[in-house]
Amino acid sequence: MKKASLVIDQSTTSSKVFLIDEDGKILDRASLSHQKYYPQKGWAEHDAMELYQNMLDGCKRLVERHPECEFERVSITNQRETIVAWDDCTKEPVYRAIVWQCGRTYKRCQELIKEGYEPMIQKITGLKIDPYFSATKMEWILQNVDTDLDSLKFGTIDSWLIYKLTNGNAHATDHTNASRTLLYALDENDWNEELLQLFSIPASSLPKILPSDAIFGYTDLEGALHEPIPIQGIMGDSQAAFLAQLCQEEGDIKMTLGTGSSIMM
Repeated sequence: MKKASLVIDQSTTSSKVFLIDEDGKILDRASLSHQKYYPQKGWAEHDAMELYQNMLDGCKRLVERHPECEFERVSITNQRETIVAWDDCTKEPVYRAIVWQCGRTYKRCQELIKEGYEPMIQKITGLKIDPYFSATKMEWILQNVDTDLDSLKFGTIDSWLIYKLTNGNAHATDHTNASRTLLYALDENDWNEELLQLFSIPASSLPKILPSDAIFGYTDLEGALHEPIPIQGIMGDSQAAFLAQLCQEEGDIKMTLGTGSSIMM
């Protein structure tokens, strides 16, 4: 029986799923587009449940088309910085996913810069203050959406998909996605308590941070598989493309041209 992995690329415009064998050959693929919402000028949102359902449907299509395959794992690469907030009791989003493109927190970011927080934040995270990153999106949800803090969970798209695939048993992310939230300390490889306090984000709402090659949980794709397989191999899309182009030495540079242009060194 041929062994293969289901590799998910959940991007800004669609959810693509690839069936890849042990030699790295793409055996098949499925792609489903999703609705984009722009409720106000400069705002951008996705329906987090639609993202999950499209990803799940894509996986199920490949499983059905390839009964000869032994599925070894599910791997995920994803649009970065986009944030989902959900209730751990209902397992449903409390608001639409706020996309990395969304500029609703521009004024808040300008306030933080004027108050002198940027040097401290850049020293801790390596990032400048910008609505692009996830922290002010989380802060906005806390201030504008009626939520139960005891059951509130936040996550980037990888965390949301992992949570749903494991039926709520795993709330986790990897270091590449965590490092794009404006809450991750490079020296600590963990969430920074000072930044959590600055943005009033409860530590209990954030996912556990694991290495990209860790096992994040197990899924049977809601019954599509006979038995659960590991979710393993999680990485933000630009970092994944960076490594795929063999950028492994100091000074290596990679430009990713997608919905946006991402340059990494």
